Amino acid sequence: MKGLFALALSLIIPTFALGQLDDLGLLDAKPKAKVTKVEMSLVADVKAAAPGTPFHAAVKLVHAPEHHTYGKVLPEGVVGKATELTWKLPEGWTLEELPWPATHATPSTGGKMSEGYDGTVYLPVKITPAGTAGSSSEISVKVSLLVCDPKSCLPLRNEAKLQMPLAAAAEPNLTETGAGPVRTFLHVILPLTLPGIVVGAFLTFVLAIGDYITPQ
Repeated sequence: MKGLFALALSLIIPTFALGQLDDLGLLDAKPKAKVTKVEMSLVADVKAAAPGTPFHAAVKLVHAPEHHTYGKVLPEGVVGKATELTWKLPEGWTLEELPWPATHATPSTGGKMSEGYDGTVYLPVKITPAGTAGSSSEISVKVSLLVCDPKSCLPLRNEAKLQMPLAAAAEPNLTETGAGPVRTFLHVILPLTLPGIVVGAFLTFVLAIGDYITPQ
């Protein structure tokens, strides 16, 4: 008899406990998805570089909503950490620092406003490659920054890499560095097609003017 009573309790108690957990919504609770506070990548305005011809590269930062980072230098009165980039280039390659985009007011911790970057931002440099066409080299950059949201701040360190082929002539890749359709058309499509447009216009003009000067 005691054995049956104990068996009944062993079945009832877990069922009751599960019911309590279900009422609290704990059984349906799912692990929170991990939010990437800021995505870091290395991009360039060429798909292939030409030896001795400079090209532009940039660290691309994509911030999660309500998150921000800081610029190269902290403005006076701003509490935070300046973003630092440490580049590593192949032997013989050179790098020239370029101005970073201006920072702007962003909401920060404790309901205060700060100066930094949010959304998508590009931190550019100019690189002059060395070597021979047909080879390929790796560019890398170590990124150290502080990313903040309205509740907290977190230091992040990451390394981004880019494999850059070398060719006899550079192959443009403006879209990767944020160029829109208009800039891509003006800087890539139009220069490549302009000679054909000029020749076609000239031939059309010659044929058209001939109709006026040729006696009927």
